[in-house]
Amino acid sequence: MVVVLTPGSGDTVNLLTMGPYYIDNVTTFASLILRLPPCTDGLLEVGFRNPVTSLSVQDNAGDVVLGAPTSAYGPGAALQFRCVGVWTYWK
Repeated sequence: MVVVLTPGSGDTVNLLTMGPYYIDNVTTFASLILRLPPCTDGLLEVGFRNPVTSLSVQDNAGDVVLGAPTSAYGPGAALQFRCVGVWTYWK
């Protein structure tokens, strides 16, 4: 089941479980912070309705996830993160 979230531009979105998630941003966001849940082995996917110009992806402690993109694309695009001990950007 996909979890649909409707944050505002500039918000910090705390993802509480492994997802998958869909960010239903009806307009392009200037910025957004995604805070991933505690790391449990597996994949987490986040899709977006519209682009996010400045994206920050953090682990649950607030540390930046290395290799994570700094922007996100809209329809049909999704980001995947993999956890094997620590969060990494997958694709």
